[in-house]
Amino acid sequence: MSEPVAAVVTVGEALVALDAGDSRVEDASSLALHVVGAELNYAVGLVRLGVPARFLGAVGADPFGRRVLRAARAEGVDVAGVESDPERPTGLMVKDLPGLDGEPSVLYLRRGSAGGFYRGGARLREALVGARGFHVTGISLCRQDGLDQAAAQLLEEGRQLEWRSFDLNVRLRLGGPERWREILAYALPRAATFFATEEEVRALGLEVEELAGLAARHGTVLVLRRGRRPTEIRTPDGAVERVEPVYARRPVSPFGAGDAFAAAVTAWRLGGASWREAVEAGHLAGAMAVRTGGDFEGAPYREELEALLRGPALQR
Repeated sequence: MSEPVAAVVTVGEALVALDAGDSRVEDASSLALHVVGAELNYAVGLVRLGVPARFLGAVGADPFGRRVLRAARAEGVDVAGVESDPERPTGLMVKDLPGLDGEPSVLYLRRGSAGGFYRGGARLREALVGARGFHVTGISLCRQDGLDQAAAQLLEEGRQLEWRSFDLNVRLRLGGPERWREILAYALPRAATFFATEEEVRALGLEVEELAGLAARHGTVLVLRRGRRPTEIRTPDGAVERVEPVYARRPVSPFGAGDAFAAAVTAWRLGGASWREAVEAGHLAGAMAVRTGGDFEGAPYREELEALLRGPALQR
């Protein structure tokens, strides 16, 4: 029997997205189909950067579920532990006509979906054997139909792993600010790296310095993206390092940028890079991810990202 791969493990809900592009759904003659989901986006981003990744969750025993698994396998993501649920459907996300700010209007059809009812257990425990790290998002922890239990299991049982990251990834449709503050309080002590945006922090009624103090008390590194202002890397010793962000000149869709950012930071840190080098790689990966309508199709391969890091960057 071969030795287990030293993968980074993540757990979440993978969905199928139907995208109307620059049209209203009711007027569209066709809809583009993409496989999406924050944790799966992250896993694909890691594999493209040369880091093995293992995604766990559940999909429906339906054509959409098969599409999810086929797409993940095609990218090289280990989905051997994904369950196929014969009773519940794969979740759907529909992207409608973008608003005046360019952001697509999103409709979720995920109530009662298979992914939300995934509870982890023995398969998740087995997936951690020989693993190098884990990545959890607040989206999974906010689901209260079972997926939150699997995400909590990953946080608890992976506490001795080399890489332990948590991405706040606030979605207020899933729960109010109080619920998200509870998630934050639970996850921070169990993660070594914490990804968030200043917009998310404000949405929870918190101040940046307050959050930085909480992270420092738990020995967690805070990587805080601040829009067009420099990203801050705050280490538990109180040091703050700032890195200028990078933006694509012609973004197509904002979805997946944060997941590509987190994947690149993870890959570079696991490769021995400094925090500054890792965040610079993360910014470029995020800028590359928004070049397509899908969530992970634009995420870079390692040779692409390394070439960009050696040469001229995208528009700053």
